[in-house]
Amino acid sequence: MAERERAPGVAARAESFIIELSGENLILKIKREDGRVALVELTPDTAFYLREYLSNALATIGMPEEP
Repeated sequence: MAERERAPGVAARAESFIIELSGENLILKIKREDGRVALVELTPDTAFYLREYLSNALATIGMPEEP
């Protein structure tokens, strides 16, 4: 990861997001605080790995997992 990518405050915060089904894949639409929208298409495998990474990251900052 480049130094610029790691610097605090460089990335726009997500204001909201939605997930839509697109064929067999998922489209993650992230609305940023600055009004821009980012679209990311995820395969089922990628979506699963993202879920696992998010769960692990939340656990490291003390957020409980849902039952």
